[in-house]
Amino acid sequence: MQPPLTESAGLQLQRELERCIAQRTHGRVHGLRVEVRENRVLVSGRTSSDYLRQLVTVAVLEHIESGAVEFDVEVEPRL
Repeated sequence: MQPPLTESAGLQLQRELERCIAQRTHGRVHGLRVEVRENRVLVSGRTSSDYLRQLVTVAVLEHIESGAVEFDVEVEPRL
């Protein structure tokens, strides 16, 4: 198990993930929220399709070396 991320490293990872998700989904995740706590990442938001939710997953997994990732991205087709 890796030691927890420092606060500054966690903030940097959070910003990088938010940027990558927004770029990959062209900003189509509403209420996007990324939280980094120790070695755990929580991504939440709402989107209009399963495809966009998959893009969120890929964007995050490309940047996470190890640790737990929790996704709470809801699909609301009427967005």
